[in-house]
Amino acid sequence: MQGKLAPGVVPSLLRQVYAEGKTGALRFVRGDEQCALRFVRGHIFRAAARAKKLHMGEIMVARGMLSNEALERATEVVLRERSLLGQVLKESGAIDHSVLEDALVLHVIEVLAEVFSWRDGSYVFEEQQPETFLEETDYPLKLSTGSMILEAVALVQDRESVCFALGDMDRVLLPCTNARLRFQRVDLAPIDGFVLSRIDGALSAREVLAVTPLPEEAVEKSLLALLCTGIVEPAPESQTQPALASTQLVRREILDACQGLSTRNHFDMLGVPRSATDAEVKAAYYRLARRMHPDIHHDPALADLREQIEALFTQLNVAYDVLSHPQTRAAYAASLDPNSRAPATAPLPQAAPEPQTAPAPELAPAEVPRAEDIFMRAKECFDDGRHWEAVGLLAETIRFADSGLRPRARVLLAQAYLKSPDHARNAEKELLAAYQEDPTNVEACFLLGSIYKTAGLHARAKGMFQKVLELKPGHRKALAALDALPRSEE
Repeated sequence: MQGKLAPGVVPSLLRQVYAEGKTGALRFVRGDEQCALRFVRGHIFRAAARAKKLHMGEIMVARGMLSNEALERATEVVLRERSLLGQVLKESGAIDHSVLEDALVLHVIEVLAEVFSWRDGSYVFEEQQPETFLEETDYPLKLSTGSMILEAVALVQDRESVCFALGDMDRVLLPCTNARLRFQRVDLAPIDGFVLSRIDGALSAREVLAVTPLPEEAVEKSLLALLCTGIVEPAPESQTQPALASTQLVRREILDACQGLSTRNHFDMLGVPRSATDAEVKAAYYRLARRMHPDIHHDPALADLREQIEALFTQLNVAYDVLSHPQTRAAYAASLDPNSRAPATAPLPQAAPEPQTAPAPELAPAEVPRAEDIFMRAKECFDDGRHWEAVGLLAETIRFADSGLRPRARVLLAQAYLKSPDHARNAEKELLAAYQEDPTNVEACFLLGSIYKTAGLHARAKGMFQKVLELKPGHRKALAALDALPRSEE
């Protein structure tokens, strides 16, 4: 395995080495720079790099794990005895085994992040047999390979490098089919879970980006993380659906979709029978959304249809919002007259005539989504137990919300985070922001107190519960929580 670095190469390499359980060294070279990853049966065991900033000792100093003086003393021993830095630091008492384990993980993450930032160079994988490649000092790292990859992608700041690593954005993406990859030990961030829920084998990376209501940069990094860990994989070339042959065909498809729209109900909009399953409704929506999303059609020859495209896409979303929830779907189906089809959508503006000599009128800017509407959709997702989706929608709510709605959205986002114990810090961050924006928010204060109580920070918990009682005397849950706190100080 060797070649030049090109768009999409690094995720493909990492997936292949892990999926096939390979052992050996994967080296990346760019001029005088070199980075290497040591794999044993598909798992990353160690990292190395020529650049001084990527030496493990320098990383430890930068992270406050080691002093410069201790590093200098250990380096003298390493050079004199040709020993490993970690072993020297441990044997000298400068660090304990736990700190060494953390340092080895951080070293891999930093080197991986550097590799993700390269847009040129070459690579080579030198395969070995585990029996001859393993050294006495090799042992599995405390963080899984997938988790280290996720951490490394999060460190990459250059968007162009992320897009380079992603590769072809028009390839259809699939949930992984390899059992080794599917069941690997990895903790996804909330945004990764939300993006993963959009990948169903029908959408390309570009289309996932278009239909996910989160900042594009965040979605791109999430897609890169999912591809590098192998949780998501590109579909074979044969499964990538080709673009329509011409602008005329796209125009005809749009006009046909708009024709008679005012007489269609939501089932007609998605092209599904009333007996359709939830999965069939979802598949129909994504199939149509990927064809009709306004961001996909940039051809100037379609500029006069922009208003129709946006209105069509809006109505698709309305239909999906109603039919994707059991309660609203049942109520809507019951409201339909079985002998006639009640209009489910407002009439669309008439399509402009086919191209004329006069210039097309200037288009109005796209309307900004109403934060309250997004918040209500997020609350429905939360109440239905779809917490990943709620997290994504609430992030979008906060982006557009005014000062009145934003603290409420942060509190609900914190509640969604708290459904996973691993994300208590994210919840605390949102609650502190909500409290700063609205010091009278009782729910934010109570949840902060609950987080601090769980973490054993009893003095902080007491302070927040007392704040709740100042704002709302007689708050039963706060009184009970205060009574349950130990009498000793934090």
